[in-house]
Amino acid sequence: MKITNQDYAHLSKALDTIRSRIIAAAPQYRAAGLSDKRMHWDSLRAAGLMPWLCDTLYKYLNDGHIDTALRYYFLKLKC
Repeated sequence: MKITNQDYAHLSKALDTIRSRIIAAAPQYRAAGLSDKRMHWDSLRAAGLMPWLCDTLYKYLNDGHIDTALRYYFLKLKC
């Protein structure tokens, strides 16, 4: 992953604050036929990370890199 360890830790910590909401929403996303990628990015927004993403991550990452970091987080979450 291209994301720095520090930035990944920040992303993980913020997503962890809404972990129970993410886990509860996962079956609803699947039932609605929505992709995991959609859930990942919606979770990023729900965690309030969009300003930080724009101000910090987009300085050195693109959507593909951020998506890789999100997939890694959600793999560990196992929802």
